[in-house]
Amino acid sequence: MFGGPNLTEKSSSGRLFIFSLGLAYFATVTLDVLVSLLLIDIASTFKVTLGVASQISTFSGIAAITAGLIMGLLSVRFRHKSLVIAGLFFMITSGLGCLLAPSLNLMLLFYPLQAVSAVMILATSLAMIGDFLPSDRKTKTVGLFLAAAPLANIVAIIMTGFLAGLGGWRFVPLFFSLPVSVIALVFAYYCIPSIPSHRSASITKETYLMKFKDVLLNTSATACLLGNILRTSAYLAIITFGISFYRQQFLITTDQAILIMLGGTLFFTFGNFAAGRLPFRFGRKHIAVTASFFAGMSIITVFQMPSFWMALPFDYLGLCLSGIANTAATSLTLDQVPESRGTLVSLNTTSISIGMVLAPAIGGMLLDAFTFKAMGLTLGTAGILAATVFYFLTQDPNKRA
Repeated sequence: MFGGPNLTEKSSSGRLFIFSLGLAYFATVTLDVLVSLLLIDIASTFKVTLGVASQISTFSGIAAITAGLIMGLLSVRFRHKSLVIAGLFFMITSGLGCLLAPSLNLMLLFYPLQAVSAVMILATSLAMIGDFLPSDRKTKTVGLFLAAAPLANIVAIIMTGFLAGLGGWRFVPLFFSLPVSVIALVFAYYCIPSIPSHRSASITKETYLMKFKDVLLNTSATACLLGNILRTSAYLAIITFGISFYRQQFLITTDQAILIMLGGTLFFTFGNFAAGRLPFRFGRKHIAVTASFFAGMSIITVFQMPSFWMALPFDYLGLCLSGIANTAATSLTLDQVPESRGTLVSLNTTSISIGMVLAPAIGGMLLDAFTFKAMGLTLGTAGILAATVFYFLTQDPNKRA
């Protein structure tokens, strides 16, 4: 483990090292809820339909897929510190682009750079924690780092709503994303150690291809990846279109929308937390199947309801169940091919990104052509299909059939 002993002896490279990674990751979240919370406002600014404006999320998903696929190569060729700094430059460019974009076309170009930044910084941060920290600190630090995501989202939701209320959606990149990203860049430059990656030079193209073959020729592993695409597409229906549905159909205010998003974040977080503590006798596969099925049913129901107070409980139930499915399905996936787990993790991240592309792409088209009901029915059904895939095509390596 390179750098570990020396790293812990220096304050700037030890304690501030972890803080700097966390701040960089937080910077990538500062634009995360802009589209879901203020999609109607963005569509109004550029004089386009809601369905067309939602394609911002589609482009972000495509950018995340692309970044995820090339990160394996970048992490071998470049220093970890350089990748974090590059990710923050992408974030600053995204913020400036959103602030100044005169048209939706330029918004489609600049906003997805925040997805590239998020993939680069998250992947690199986890790799650095794994490389630099001793075993007795590694697991705890990874857990704390990932647990910070819900907190970051809550702060982003509050700040986005507050700044949009002061001066419109462009105030979010101006007074939140750009300042945080610049501060994170300063900390990254001075506090993250500049140590090259010590990957083995013996890793060849053939080795990488063999790892991909090991995963993709494993029926259960491939089914897990497909199931993760489908379940992600399902709950993204609420994440992408839920607030716009409430604002258009039930005329809720932006302040009310903020409270709804905060509640949804907490329910999704609780679902992830609860899934890891369900009795082992249920099995990860059965938990993933059950949670995906009923999450899909809940998502369908949300967009069929005639009143806000009838829709909201199913919204929160769907997000909670989606959180349970997220943890169970991810855990199930990661144990499918232990000898090629690194490749499997990369493909799993890509699968989730594909789901993030499909939801706004398909949902936006259905929304423009039909109604929220048609969109909710289609994407909610994806959750039911995910449950079917998990049930018939996957195996839990830790449980006998």
